[in-house]
Amino acid sequence: MRIPILIIGLVVLIVVSSLFAQNWLEHSSETLSKQITVIQKQTSAGNIIEAQQGLNRLKTSWNDIRKGWLLITDHREVDQIETTLVRLESHLKELQYPLVMQELATMKHLVKHIPLKERLSIGNIL
Repeated sequence: MRIPILIIGLVVLIVVSSLFAQNWLEHSSETLSKQITVIQKQTSAGNIIEAQQGLNRLKTSWNDIRKGWLLITDHREVDQIETTLVRLESHLKELQYPLVMQELATMKHLVKHIPLKERLSIGNIL
């Protein structure tokens, strides 16, 4: 009788922890996405100092979020975000606005894609 209860308990624990992780992924993804949108607007308006400050805030947020994402997601995707962030910083420093906008769009796509990919669904399980 103990084994079925243990199995049910483990399944419930897995489902609850998966739901918690998914919620956190979506929340952190939305936080990063909003910061990227602010940088996009500042870059489009030519406010370079504000865009650089926004990038610094984004880097700080990413460093905090990155640790948790490494536990939950594929490391390649985290590496892609970090590579994009490095290129973004370089392009912004060199005042290459079209490349800055391209890297921001790429980063926003990557940040929004990960929670969708990691979502607990039948398609992802099979």
